[in-house]
Amino acid sequence: MQPPERVVLRHLSRPHFELTITLAEHGGKTRIDWRQRFDTAAECERLRTLATPANEENLDRLETELALSLMQLYHAKH
Repeated sequence: MQPPERVVLRHLSRPHFELTITLAEHGGKTRIDWRQRFDTAAECERLRTLATPANEENLDRLETELALSLMQLYHAKH
């Protein structure tokens, strides 16, 4: 079984967007590409100042969760 390489989410309530997260190995680490596609360029531009820091928060939380998972896995093996 292979882990997912891409996750696609559709945000159905306003603002509508499609989020595509692509995971790829890069130098022994995982590279995450995060793309949001809004209904219009104007909507994207209007939400840019909100979406950019919100996405940074989401990625920071993901980083924390992954670090905790790795610590739990390490402690379970030792």
